[in-house]
Amino acid sequence: MTVDEKLEKTQKPVFVFENHRTSFYYWCKARKEFGIDNGFFVVTMDSHHDLFTLTPQKKAEIQALDLNDLVDVRKFAKDELKKLNDDYIFAAMEAGLISDILIISPAHSMHTRTKQYIDSTGVKHSLFYCVWPGDLGGPRGLLTDRAPQENRELIRSIGYDENGNQNIALDIDLDFFTYFYCDKIYVIAEENFKDIFSEDSLIWWIYDKARLVTIAKEPWTCNGARNSNQILKLLNKYFLKHQKQ
Repeated sequence: MTVDEKLEKTQKPVFVFENHRTSFYYWCKARKEFGIDNGFFVVTMDSHHDLFTLTPQKKAEIQALDLNDLVDVRKFAKDELKKLNDDYIFAAMEAGLISDILIISPAHSMHTRTKQYIDSTGVKHSLFYCVWPGDLGGPRGLLTDRAPQENRELIRSIGYDENGNQNIALDIDLDFFTYFYCDKIYVIAEENFKDIFSEDSLIWWIYDKARLVTIAKEPWTCNGARNSNQILKLLNKYFLKHQKQ
């Protein structure tokens, strides 16, 4: 599947590509096409946090980038962002493509996470975290338990209230659906996909509200193209092309 190809039979644009840094290009493209002045609230599912610190030179390059020139934006994402695909989130914040972000990742740690990023223009961006989509709902869910201050901030930012947020983007790295055992990477069981995308999961609320979905195949972090293709097939079956009752 090429970087410009969309999955068929979906309710919204879903873009699939190899390198996760390509999300930068599609967030820019969608922001321009939708006529959005502010950045997206991004919900990303990833086995990593991808929060590599930008150098002052890279920040200057981003500030000088013409976001209306999508050819240059695509080239910048491909050639100027890190090949390790770990600096595109802060780069997108510097470019104004992302307002705040919720990172759903098993790499989440209460002690090492970054809670705020201040870009070169002085704009503050909030970063929220959880380990699993199931952490969003339930008695102590991030979106359903308003007692913690951080939860209230997330609820306001993502718009899980009467105000709503019309500019949500869902971002998925297929390596989220893998696990590491005995020095090898495996795809999680099909039953796990059913659990993640259960009918009562609030990931459906996010999907319904999202303006677009970006999906990074990144076969090298899934232990090969065979694994990433298997994950994409299961993701289609239980989420992207699944009709929630």
